[in-house]
Amino acid sequence: MAVKRREVYYLIFFEAWSRMKEFHEGKDALPSDTLPCLEEHDLSAEAFEKMIEYMYTDGLTDIDPDQAEEMFDAASRYLLFPLKRAVADVLLPHLEMVSPAELCHWLILSDMYGVLKIREHCLDTIACNFETFADTCEFRAMLLTLPPPSGDSSLRTTAPSAPGAVINTDQANLLDDLREKWLEAEGAELDERDESALRFDKRLEMLMVVAEQEKSLPSTADGHDYVT
Repeated sequence: MAVKRREVYYLIFFEAWSRMKEFHEGKDALPSDTLPCLEEHDLSAEAFEKMIEYMYTDGLTDIDPDQAEEMFDAASRYLLFPLKRAVADVLLPHLEMVSPAELCHWLILSDMYGVLKIREHCLDTIACNFETFADTCEFRAMLLTLPPPSGDSSLRTTAPSAPGAVINTDQANLLDDLREKWLEAEGAELDERDESALRFDKRLEMLMVVAEQEKSLPSTADGHDYVT
């Protein structure tokens, strides 16, 4: 871990030094005893403190869920990828209690930043409670923002005929992966999985049609007036 810390410190302070040199370009040379001053404009003080806490302790004691996206972004920018797992470990108990709408947000966020532990938790929860999520306008609206699932089994990122297939992370498709989780939750027999996968895809198509209709209508209070 010491090597990783040195790499991160170097990256942070090299960036600070580069900014200082750019600022002084065309001016007198910097004094030899000048130390770089880190100015982090894209990270709140609270999130920065959490990042430093992790760098010194290899863990986090707690975190405000509203800081998570900042932390994921900082972890990506400073190549501190284990920080994402640490944030996920602290957040998971919180995610057990969030609403379906919030869980959809966390699914998109975890997919965007490659936080696999949160991504898997969200997919598992949605697959095991699919109709509950299908009855929410937030889930239906989310479907319109995602690439459609692969229709041709040869193009799928998860194979319906192979339970527990390893996810191809180079081509991961959220709806393909959700379909595989749903198939596992349903306990479909091997010879029925392709048929069950098609049934799942048709259900998604119906929900997307409903979502398109909802886009052109005033928002409703309960968010599930149009599901059949």
